[in-house]
Amino acid sequence: ASRLIEAELTNMNASVTLSAEGWDMTNKMSKSAPESDQAFIAIWFDNSMDKSIQAIEEAVVESGYKPMCIKEEHFSERIMDKALSEIRKSKFIIVDLTGSRNSVFFEAGFAFGLDIEAIYVYNKADVEEGSPLEFYVKHYKCYEYTEPEELKQVLVDAIGARIKNN
Repeated sequence: ASRLIEAELTNMNASVTLSAEGWDMTNKMSKSAPESDQAFIAIWFDNSMDKSIQAIEEAVVESGYKPMCIKEEHFSERIMDKALSEIRKSKFIIVDLTGSRNSVFFEAGFAFGLDIEAIYVYNKADVEEGSPLEFYVKHYKCYEYTEPEELKQVLVDAIGARIKNN
């Protein structure tokens, strides 16, 4: 029998870790996404972001992929469960850091953990010293934009350069 997790109980504490075999299984699971033609969009669901969402969706379609933004989707599960499920199905993720939303940071980290390519973008007007966004801008390749038309072109170029076609 295979053991995907290892558990240890001591006094009132429990420790559960993923075994080497468990890690191998998660790596195999995450490698299924590259066959996908879906791009997940992680973005703040504020109405001020609607034009950015539209620009991202247009860039994804123009680049030959299917955008997945769950903002207007109807589904029975909790929103984060739906988001994580769709990230797992995606070839890559576009992360708009504008608004410094914790859920967007979480989705980006989840995709990173699955080894799914992430393209980070942000509205230049949103960066100020000491903001959570400043960390990403300093440590990751992030593309800035000032208006939706510019965002669309930045993404068409980035997708073409970074995402390998099936």
